[in-house]
Amino acid sequence: MKKKSEKVREKILDAAVDLMSMEGYKHVSMRKIAKQANVGDATIYNYFPNKESLLYGYFADQVKKSVEELQSIEDIESYSLQEKIQLLIETNLTQMLPYREFVQEAFEMTFLTPLAKFGHVSPIKSQLSDQIRLYLSQAYTQGALEEESLHEFIPSLFWDYYLGMVMYWLKDDSEDFTNTTQLLDLSLNFGISLLASGVLSKAGQMASFLLRQHMFSGFELMAKQMGQLRGLTGKRAE
Repeated sequence: MKKKSEKVREKILDAAVDLMSMEGYKHVSMRKIAKQANVGDATIYNYFPNKESLLYGYFADQVKKSVEELQSIEDIESYSLQEKIQLLIETNLTQMLPYREFVQEAFEMTFLTPLAKFGHVSPIKSQLSDQIRLYLSQAYTQGALEEESLHEFIPSLFWDYYLGMVMYWLKDDSEDFTNTTQLLDLSLNFGISLLASGVLSKAGQMASFLLRQHMFSGFELMAKQMGQLRGLTGKRAE
């Protein structure tokens, strides 16, 4: 059962999305949202300090609901890594579909601007990254994938992939968004095949080797230069 504070927060977000969808972000005030949500003018600021935070709150809620919906599937652990990730993204896009025009405006303002607030983006990114980390861990345990040296970077890379898929979906005018579905399927298939092949791990090992060699060469050069400098200093002293 939801706590009272959670219900109030949800009411505020629902009111904000409804109003912004009809009138646009710029034409909706915090007072107007509070009135629509049937909460006090001061109460709304206890949950959201400004309109911008409402946008981030909306996306955080959509991700949370998507994760919870997948968690409610009884045999979700038996799904393949690709099935889990694909279902997570498809669920998220389906939830945002009724307010697609609002999502387009809000998405550009929150994630596609140099002024995007890291403090607001970070919890959303962490929520998605944690879920991908869980799916990867399950894939490793089941033997579907071998754990590799670069596995810790994959969840954070997923964030960029997720943003790219949402952007593509927002621009997709194909019937029933079939182009988005195909891109999601093909890109995930390619990415997971790449993971399974071990190519990324080998690439990481090679990069690590080259870096170490470069560092050692740099240290040798530095030592040589220091030796020459000491020799010159010694001669001057004489």
